[in-house]
Amino acid sequence: MPVACNALNSFQLVAGCDLHKQIPPPPPAGPLPAPHVVAYCIGWAGPDTGKASTTVKAGWGHALGRQHDIGMGPYHFAMNALLPLVWLGAGNKAEFGCSTISVDVGGSALRMAVALIPGAGLNLQLDCNEPCPMPTSTCVASFNTVYGGFSLADCLAGFAAMIGDVAVTWLSSKIAGGILKGAGALVTGVLAEVAGGIEVMLMAGLASVAFPIASQYLSGAANLVVGWMVGSPLGYSFPWAPGNVYGGKLNDAVNDWISPPPPPPPATPATPLPGPVR
Repeated sequence: MPVACNALNSFQLVAGCDLHKQIPPPPPAGPLPAPHVVAYCIGWAGPDTGKASTTVKAGWGHALGRQHDIGMGPYHFAMNALLPLVWLGAGNKAEFGCSTISVDVGGSALRMAVALIPGAGLNLQLDCNEPCPMPTSTCVASFNTVYGGFSLADCLAGFAAMIGDVAVTWLSSKIAGGILKGAGALVTGVLAEVAGGIEVMLMAGLASVAFPIASQYLSGAANLVVGWMVGSPLGYSFPWAPGNVYGGKLNDAVNDWISPPPPPPPATPATPLPGPVR
């Protein structure tokens, strides 16, 4: 039997802790995996990752559709020289929705996102982490008085969709890493063949030792751009990126298979108007 769970809206706060590469002061120590505090408003998402309805209100804010992702933004905090790279690669996603309530998002009907934990009004968010996404933050929907009926099937479907996103995002990162590794080997091979190529590579190696933060930024920026092009269903990626397109479709397919939406009600036959009285 469905239980009443608080609806997520664009006014609510997210808080948690993620693991990311960190170069702490004083450099060049690192980069080392380190905790980053997460704190933000869930509604401050970009148009490519956010799924907030502009027509449906749910309490103080607009209702969110399932798969709403904050995406890139300045909501990770740590003493980290690489923090801008973390912000550009950020992701924070709502995976749970109720099958019986849809909201309009850009002309499409999406399941309304709800908090996983009834009573407390807290939702487990899937976050960007290293080496793979993990549910390490919470959306606080406790004070919303709008509720949706959330079933056991909806719950299982949300967890299954979350696992699918973790797998696709991890695979996308491996593909991006392989592309970069191949491109790096190609560039190195070309340099080795041209005049002065060995000297150029030696200078690049010395520069990376002398300026480790600059080297990390160049490497991190290249990873971001290739990752955006390959695509992932978590965090920002180009809308046409294969991982983004098919990862999102896989997420919906898994969710709908485990928790299918109810069939539409049968059409009511039209009642003929009475004829003239003779």
